Amino acid sequence: MDREPHSGTTRRSSATFIWILMVSFMVTAYLLIWEHRVHLDSYLDYLPFLVLIACSAIYLFIHRSDHGHHQRSAGKIFQGSKMNRSEALAY
Repeated sequence: MDREPHSGTTRRSSATFIWILMVSFMVTAYLLIWEHRVHLDSYLDYLPFLVLIACSAIYLFIHRSDHGHHQRSAGKIFQGSKMNRSEALAY
């Protein structure tokens, strides 16, 4: 009888690896920011604009593949109701 290896150890080891990776990235980021804080002070004036640009870019990348899905799905949602397609789209 062949038994499958216990998958709990695999999950636990991958979670540990991810945890160690995240902590090492955080320590590295902290050390880089601490060592280069003099240079970063000049960029803090532009931080609100950079955040707005980053949020806009993320919004565009997330919704760029969402062309027309709402119109097609609205007709399916109201198929069983008494509304016609134009009323469903206006809803």
